[in-house]
Order: sequence, then structure tokens, then C-alpha cells
Amino acid sequence: MKTILTILLVLSAALNLRAEEINYNVKSTDVLRDKITVRSAGLKAIGSINDHAYMLYQPFTAIYDGATIGGGKMRHYIGKFDKDVKLVKKTKLDLDQNGKPVAFEGVQIIKNKIQVFFSFQNEASEKHYLFSRSVDAESLELNDDTKMIAELDYSGISKYKRTSVQYEVSEDETKIMFFYTVLNKKNEPLRFAVHVYDNELNSIWKTNVSPKFQEGVFSYKQFRLDNNGDVYLLGAHYSDKKNYYDSADFKDKGFFSKDTYFTDMPNFTYQLYRYYNNGKEEAYKNISLEDKFIRSMSFTVLDGILSVNGIFSNPETISARGAFTFKLDAANGKKTDLSTEVFSTEIIEKGFSENELKRFQRSIKDKSEYDPFDYIISDVKTLSDGTKYYTAEQFITGTKKERAGNQVVYTPIYLYNDIFIIRLNADNTIENIEKISKRQYALTTSRYNSFIDFEKDGNLYFIYNTIKRKDSMFKNAEIGDTYISKMGKDGCVEKVYSTPESKKVPLMMPKTMVELPNHSVLYGMMSPSYKDYKFELIEVE
Repeated sequence: MKTILTILLVLSAALNLRAEEINYNVKSTDVLRDKITVRSAGLKAIGSINDHAYMLYQPFTAIYDGATIGGGKMRHYIGKFDKDVKLVKKTKLDLDQNGKPVAFEGVQIIKNKIQVFFSFQNEASEKHYLFSRSVDAESLELNDDTKMIAELDYSGISKYKRTSVQYEVSEDETKIMFFYTVLNKKNEPLRFAVHVYDNELNSIWKTNVSPKFQEGVFSYKQFRLDNNGDVYLLGAHYSDKKNYYDSADFKDKGFFSKDTYFTDMPNFTYQLYRYYNNGKEEAYKNISLEDKFIRSMSFTVLDGILSVNGIFSNPETISARGAFTFKLDAANGKKTDLSTEVFSTEIIEKGFSENELKRFQRSIKDKSEYDPFDYIISDVKTLSDGTKYYTAEQFITGTKKERAGNQVVYTPIYLYNDIFIIRLNADNTIENIEKISKRQYALTTSRYNSFIDFEKDGNLYFIYNTIKRKDSMFKNAEIGDTYISKMGKDGCVEKVYSTPESKKVPLMMPKTMVELPNHSVLYGMMSPSYKDYKFELIEVE
């Protein structure tokens, strides 16, 4: 017994030493109260110019991993921070045209120039106009250079309700694409169009686009624009509309208690559309893997070569079985450098509770489903030592049914779970797969879920909150700790992340991360009440 206790003490000491391997410094603003708006302001990263970070204060709109930056006609502000997290200036974006309110569409840094996009719907002429206007990076004042960059005529569309605007910038920032969706009152798409501009917002080409299918439902998932001005649109074609809206009935297996969750059933295929030669020519290709079902995917493009990566399952099943990468030549459709890796049982079981482990083991024996999640796939990122990686984060939405007297109330659920980290070799083959186990359960809003990741000296760092499901009167969720993980080639180290005034720290908002030139990372935080916020800058040693 004495020997066993000695071994345990040695192991405990060793683990504590490894926990100390994560060394970091944090600079922080005070916890502030937003006096401009109450319960409506959100935060979103704009980017950095030199050693200053820029943040957008916007009316909050829950968006699932989309390119759209919304907020409509409510006021937006830009904040500028220095390397010590000091708020240098915060300015309102007064974009109204001749006293008429406009809709905010987004803000983007292009070639170290801050561009704001906004639109105006003229119901009398049945046209929707898109404008750009630049912001002085030093003073944050709007420049007097408003430019109408698009005029969308919807006079022939009887069911028109609104126009959705999304955009994508090429890797070299010489081109920008706007993707327009004309919608009816039910938010069903009626028409699509693509407009491509140079970095000074001069039009290069434009065209209407439409997917090719006879039956079922089609949904555009991802947009890419290469340095030549060619546009790539990735969509999912669902074989029938019924299954497109069906819920995954996992509650019978005890996976998610009595709540109802929704997932994409395995009745869809990915389609890639390419528009080139200034939009005059179009190419189309199905994206698939032999003997596998692509559960979720992402892609980037450079010089006509697509780098495709994602998660696969077995045919006609949902549960993720592994990761894949390959190259695709856009001109001839040839696929090369295919690499796949099946998740090991140890990786899948990591972080499972005892009940989850039993259910997983039972599902393996009877070949039933165990994983209802969709996966949010990141782009492939390159570390400073040349190593590449991408992440696949589990995500699912649902509804919670509650009774309030005689009334039944349905509340949206957002659940973000584990993160798979897939490292790639120089030849694009998969080197290894690691997993961070987390639970982030939230009702009504997903603004505090997910994670931020950054790199220094070949090591990956992840910061995330835990939000646990809790049956109580207070929103049925319990805020847990915040963690920082260091993932190097020799393994993963994790510990609770502490910051100044830790008892007052609001929850981190992942889409607020701005990377600065010296490997430091600035991000925003906001309280569950939506009233208090602060900003932090972390530097790892």
C-alpha cells in the first residue's frame, strides 16, 4: 500500500508539473457597462492593421457558421484597440443616406483599408441598392466616398420580401465577391446572383446563378473566390424535402434526454459550381468519396487547385467515422492526394461519461447510430513550422419543450461539443488526430459557444468555456470553467484559464478573436445579461 501511495504521489506531481507548461500573460480592460444599447449589442472581430485591433459592436444576430454579417437598421460602432488593450476610440457608423435609414451589411479590412457595406431598399422603384464607404483607420471617421456598387432589380418577382447579402474576399485581397439571395416571406430563396469586384470596388463581372437539380432541396453552404476572380460555390442537394426538415430521433436511445435535436440525415450530396472567364463559363461537379459518405466538408482554392477536407461516415449513416483530405483540380475535375484516417476507439471515447461510454459500446455492437452531430469544419491552417491542421467541431441545434401553465413554450437549443484536431504532413496526408472534449449547452443564443484557437512556435492553443445542461429554473444551463489547452507534438496539456478579476469575467465570445503581428490574440467577452463586456489580450510564452 505504501508503494502504491508513493507511485500515486509521483504521478500526481508529474501531472502538476505538466499543467505548469502552459505559461501565458493576460492584459485586460475593466468590466464595462455598455450604455449605448441594452441587451442588444454584440461583438465581432474586424481584424488588425499594424499593431491595432478593430472590433465591431453590433446588434446581436445568431448565425450558424455563416458568412452573413447582419443586424439590419440598428446602430453599429467600431472600436480601435492598441497593443495594451486600451480602447483608443469608439465611433458610431452613421450610414444613413439623405436622412433615410439603411441596412448594415458588413465591414471588411481589404489591403489595410476598412470598408463598410450597407444597403437600401427602394420599394417605389422595386430596387435594392448596395453601397460601400471607407473608414479612416486612424480617426475611425467615415470618409466622404460613398459608392453605389450594385443595383438589384426585383420588379418582376411578385413574392419578393428581402435580399440577403454575403461576401468573400480572395486570398491576395485583390478581389471581392458578393453573393445575393432574393427571399420571400418564408425566407425561401427565389433567385441567386454573383457580382465580382476589384479591391477598389470596381465591377469586374456579374451573373445570375442557379443550382442544377430536378427534385428535392438545395442549399448553398460555402463560397470561395480565387485570385483570378473565379467563383466557387459549394452546395448540398437533399434528395427530398421531407427528410430535410426531419429531426433525428436520438432521444429514444437516451442520448439527449427529452429534448428534440435536428441534424442533416445522410440523404444529401455535395455539389461544386465554378464560374470563370468573367462569369461567362460554368462548370459543375459532384464531390464524393468512394465507399464513404461526406458528413461535413470545407475547401480553399489557390491557382485552380482546391484543398478539400472534412469528416466522413459510413454510407447511409450519420455517425462520424474519420477524417479526410484531398486535392481537386478545378479545370479537369481530377482528384489527387487522398488521405483518410478512421477515428480510433480511444479518440471517440475520450471525455465520455460512464453512461455515454456504455451507449457508445452498445451502439458499436448492434451497429446503431451514436453520433447525431453535424461538424463545423475549419479551413486548413499552416503553423509557423510548416505543419498544417484543421478542426472539426461537433454542433447540433434543437428545441426544448416546456410548459408554462396551459401554454407550451419551445426554446431554441445550441449545443457545441468536442473538437477534433487533424494534423497534416507536408504531402497532405493525415499525420494524427487529437480531440478536446467539451460541453457547451445554451438556450436561445449561441454567442458564447465554440472556441478560439491560435498558434505560437508550432504549438496550438485552444481556449473555451464549459456550459453544462442543468435542470433548474435558471435557463437550464450552468456556466462552468474556462480552459486553455496547449497541443504540441509531444501531447496535450490543459488547465483552468484564469484572468484578472476572474470572478467578474464575462463569457468569451469566440467570433471576436483578432490575431496581432506578434502572435498575441485579442478577443472580446460579454456577460450572459448582454450588458457588461470587456476585452483581453493573451500572449503565451
